[in-house]
Amino acid sequence: MRKSQRSVKILIALLISLIMLISIGGNIFLVARADDDDVTSEAQVDADDAEETDDAEETDDAEEGEDGEDAGEEEADEDVFVDVALEDWFYDAVMYVYDNDIMKGSYIEGEEPTFLPGASFTRAQAAMIFYRLAEEPDASGLENPFSDVKDGEWYTDAIKWAADDGIVEGYGGGLYGPGDELTKQQLATIVGRWLFPEEEAEEAEEAEEAEEAEEAEEVEEAEEVEEAEEVEEPEDAEETEETEEPEEPGEVEEPLWPDFDSIATWAVKHVVALTEAGAFKDWPGENFGPKDAALRADIASVLYNILNVPTEEGVEEPAEEV
Repeated sequence: MRKSQRSVKILIALLISLIMLISIGGNIFLVARADDDDVTSEAQVDADDAEETDDAEETDDAEEGEDGEDAGEEEADEDVFVDVALEDWFYDAVMYVYDNDIMKGSYIEGEEPTFLPGASFTRAQAAMIFYRLAEEPDASGLENPFSDVKDGEWYTDAIKWAADDGIVEGYGGGLYGPGDELTKQQLATIVGRWLFPEEEAEEAEEAEEAEEAEEAEEVEEAEEVEEAEEVEEPEDAEETEETEEPEEPGEVEEPLWPDFDSIATWAVKHVVALTEAGAFKDWPGENFGPKDAALRADIASVLYNILNVPTEEGVEEPAEEV
């Protein structure tokens, strides 16, 4: 009996111990699980905070980048060249030829870029402008008609192309003068030939036809003289005399330029055509100055006025190449 009671007591003690161990283990698990949840929550919060911080920094950087880009573009538009100011009469023209890669400035290391609007222009540079507008086609197979244009120079292909295209003709005798200053009447002639090539071709054809007609007329007159000499009795002078009534004086048109009479005959038609087209409308001064040097600002202005054609909607776009 005593042994049975003792065994029961031992069994109860073991059960109590087991229950206590299970209870202690559960608490440990719950505490550990809670600690893990707290750590996970804190890590998630830290990750979310870091992501928000990165997003905010990226947004700030993007806004600063956009502001910086806009500021740079504005500065580039206004301060490309230190010698070209917004109030200058040639400002829009210079910006146009620069933005469209038609004319470039002077870039010297350690110095601010300049356009040199008051500098003269050479005849080689003039050919280069229109060669560049034509996207610099291959001129290796073209003949070089000028003895003073050496092979391998930066302007050789441009002058060969311009001569082949009928834009330049030179001085005659196989000379072009690539390093000579370009005059205003030379500028007008080159631009006119480039802008109105069909008219140039028509005039050349008309000149050839006129020359042939003149030769035929001379032959006919010679034949008439021979026939007249064979006639025994000359015609009465009073009957053959032609009288012309004097023309009534008409209104004298004012010249386009006060110094129009000083323009060379070979340049007159081009000066007239470009003046009527508004190519020289921004040039300062009253006179054309045909023999004056064409300055870089003058050339930029002419190109701007003939290429920058307004559309029907009022938006200005470059004219199509002719």
